[in-house]
Amino acid sequence: TRRSSDLQLNVANFQQANGQFTFSGNSTGDGLADLMIGRIGTLTNGIPNPDALRETVFALYAQDAFHATPRLSINYGVRWEPSLPSYDAFGRGNRFDMNLFQQGVHSTQYPAAGAGLVFANDPNNSYGKALTSAHWATFSPRLGLVWDVKGDGKQTIRAAFGLMHDTTELFYPERWTTNPPYASSISLTNVQLSNPYASYVSPTGQAGDPFPGAAIFPSFGTYISIPANVKPTYMMQWNLSYQRQVGKDWLVTANYLGNATRHLWGSVDINPAVVTAGATTSNDNQRRVLYLKNSTQGQYYGQIIQTDDGGRAAYNGLLLSVQHRFANHFTLLSNYTWAHCISDVEFLGELGNTVYQNTNDREHGERGNCTSDHRQIFNTSLSATSPGLGSGLARKLTADWQLSPIISLFTGQVLTPTDGSKDISLTGDLKDRPNVILGGSIYEHTTAAWFNPLAFGTQQAGTFGNAGRYSIVGPGVISWDMAISRQFEFKERWKLQVRAD
Repeated sequence: TRRSSDLQLNVANFQQANGQFTFSGNSTGDGLADLMIGRIGTLTNGIPNPDALRETVFALYAQDAFHATPRLSINYGVRWEPSLPSYDAFGRGNRFDMNLFQQGVHSTQYPAAGAGLVFANDPNNSYGKALTSAHWATFSPRLGLVWDVKGDGKQTIRAAFGLMHDTTELFYPERWTTNPPYASSISLTNVQLSNPYASYVSPTGQAGDPFPGAAIFPSFGTYISIPANVKPTYMMQWNLSYQRQVGKDWLVTANYLGNATRHLWGSVDINPAVVTAGATTSNDNQRRVLYLKNSTQGQYYGQIIQTDDGGRAAYNGLLLSVQHRFANHFTLLSNYTWAHCISDVEFLGELGNTVYQNTNDREHGERGNCTSDHRQIFNTSLSATSPGLGSGLARKLTADWQLSPIISLFTGQVLTPTDGSKDISLTGDLKDRPNVILGGSIYEHTTAAWFNPLAFGTQQAGTFGNAGRYSIVGPGVISWDMAISRQFEFKERWKLQVRAD
């Protein structure tokens, strides 16, 4: 079987032209107070940026199933779905290359760009408008087994394994067109709202507001960059289940579910501010990695948010269920899941902002609960019909009433403690987490406070906190929905339903 499609995304985006403002409390210690005095923590500004993204998707797959024995069935298959990156139809976008920066190599398509910046038509780019490689050898095999233990159809053991690739999201590189020279996006920190460009000077010496386009490559511009060979994300899934019919109407099932994801796409600032003597939040740009290497060329670059394809995730769960088919006036379906999901990054859908507290410590500093992690989940749904009491009119009034509750209980949503928008680590990335300073449990589990805020303390300036990502578990949830209903039939065309939900 074959499937294919050509995807397009055509938009005109004014988010950069409108300006993006963060009032972080850097000046007064309170974000609202900073707003009232007109002190901006971070301002990102640029010119309108249109997108004309394109992506080709096609796949081939084959599958087969057969009975190895009268009680053992096997099905298997393989899917071939090349990972072809999306691109801008007009070739907008660029990629930063550290080796070319250190060699002082400039673009031939845009010679005024800072060293190390590669464009679609440059001889240093081998990947065309996509700026990163396609991956053709993306094969996804799968295997499934079903064993009828006694051959009577009342007891089965199932096992399966599959390796799966997914299509790259078309929207992922959308912010390419916010890169200079297309939107000439720049970020300024700790500036006055009334005149944010009062102290701004472009690399070409122009002072003041650089827009609507006098400065094609502004100083300390913001870039997103996809490396030349980003590995495609894939997931391995496996499961083992046991099903047994009990009596005439009951079915019980026990399932082990597992998966492991590799090459999850995160994002990292490869040009963070480095903590040096005299470091403050007002000299972030002068402390950035590239500026310290070469101030003449480094002055073109602020944040460079780059794809990090090294993310990993794992999930293991036990799923128990019991089902009663409709008989004896009721049907029931209940299940309970006990599981844990661990990852060191969450895929955000597009490349736009750094997600790590410490650029150089994803594997240990970011590993924690998945954002979707709920350790325990219980669901049950019931539909019961009353058989009726007595006879005659009494039975007509009391029979066929239906009670239908749906009940769910699950442990709380995970949360990440942060320092807010305060740049205590002095990296300019604003992803700082506090230190845990309280021994023992941080939880109070009261209506006044779910956890103890005094369990956390601000870390020393220029350092990172030790609080984990998604390390707080919020309150659990009980959800109870129920309906009571009865339908009275007077004639073939006349019915009356009484219902309460």
